[in-house]
Amino acid sequence: MVDISKDVIDVATLPGFSVTGTWQWSSKILGPIASSRSTIWNNEVTATATWNPEIYSAGQVRVAIYKVIWTENNDPSAKYEIVHNDKTDTIFVDHTKGETGWHELGTFDFVGEGDEYVRLVKVTEGFNTRASAVRFEILNEETQGVWQSLYVNTDTIADTDILEKAPEYSDIAEHPAAEAVAYLARRNMLKGVEGDAFRPDEPITGAEAVAFVVGALGLATADQTGPAADFIPLAGKAGLLESVTWGRDAEDLNKPLIRAELNRLLEHFSVDMR
Repeated sequence: MVDISKDVIDVATLPGFSVTGTWQWSSKILGPIASSRSTIWNNEVTATATWNPEIYSAGQVRVAIYKVIWTENNDPSAKYEIVHNDKTDTIFVDHTKGETGWHELGTFDFVGEGDEYVRLVKVTEGFNTRASAVRFEILNEETQGVWQSLYVNTDTIADTDILEKAPEYSDIAEHPAAEAVAYLARRNMLKGVEGDAFRPDEPITGAEAVAFVVGALGLATADQTGPAADFIPLAGKAGLLESVTWGRDAEDLNKPLIRAELNRLLEHFSVDMR
């Protein structure tokens, strides 16, 4: 995972984020806002994400997106529209090249009526389009220095607006882990679970553990389903099995995983939730 600790900032964000289409949370590819690092992604053409800081002062505003780089199936031509002063400027950004970090879209004249914004429009087929925070810097008219910085992040929207309805498992309603299971299911992390039973008290196999992590890292799309073994190739392609000594054959993967083996797996690709 890319280390972006240098970018993490502890700032307040504005509640001006909205989406159309079905987006998914990603806890593997992190954003810069300390209070909520998760980003979102989508593979549905015509879906949109919009950041509106509701600026009510006229002047020059410098706009930057937090560009998240992920070479595996990331969008090489993400379409950003900056709607301002009764016009729309369009900029395409390659999310497969360069470094993860703030990427300036430009400086734009805002009239300050509260309805000027940045919109990401999903136009490429077969790629994952990702979204994180957007920074709006209101510039001083005389010095062109930054007068005020405003941030709109992807965390300012409810799960129900981001995700499809979570799977409903028939055997967790009264279980102590019911809330945690539902949380992970809403974020498309519980890959490899077949049918309507989660079986929360049964041992986890190596294949099931790998499938869950593939889901948690956003390596599988929302519509990819099937038995846990189906997600092993995705894990191998991403190099997630390189440091484990088990899982070399199907028999290993179908055995219950002991705690030490699970720890070794998680250490190799741990998700930083700072």
